[in-house]
Amino acid sequence: MKKKNTRIWIGLFCFLLVMTGGVVYASSGRWFFNREDEPNPEDGEEYCRVMESRKAAITGVTVPEIEISPYERYIGDSRIVKDRQGLSENHYIKQILILENKIPADAPYLTKEKAIEICNGLTDFPENTDACEQMIINAFNEVAFAPDFQGGSGITRTVYYTDETHSKAIIVTCCRVLYRDYDMSDNASEFIFSPFGEE
Repeated sequence: MKKKNTRIWIGLFCFLLVMTGGVVYASSGRWFFNREDEPNPEDGEEYCRVMESRKAAITGVTVPEIEISPYERYIGDSRIVKDRQGLSENHYIKQILILENKIPADAPYLTKEKAIEICNGLTDFPENTDACEQMIINAFNEVAFAPDFQGGSGITRTVYYTDETHSKAIIVTCCRVLYRDYDMSDNASEFIFSPFGEE
């Protein structure tokens, strides 16, 4: 009878030991994986990087470095000269390409006169608006090498400044070409080319 009681007590002790260990492990896991500074799916690339690192720790598989766009690397870079609207640095394509040594530092600007000349020489426009717009941008890039700015909220605009002051610009948007003088009080835009005739 004494042996039976001893076995019961040993069994109970082992059971409690296992249960205590499980609780400690579970609580430590919750603390580790639910910290306030933990990235969540809304964090995008950082979340993916953390999840892949954890998988690698378990499986032993090396995680390849996630490639960051050269444009994203320039967010917050003080070397980017913004225009008066002060929009995000990573949209200033031409300056980034110069900093990346992809195009020469003295890449030319696109003047209003040159933009009109280029547009008047284009023919056989595609009916698709995006393809039409890209055709104009490609023609402008043959002179300017790259747009100065490309981005926007909702509607993308591709901007070519006419000189280093960034005070005047050629803007391509929705397959139309506009000229804007930021020194004018109303920032009014002048249509200088619209292949389908609408304004």
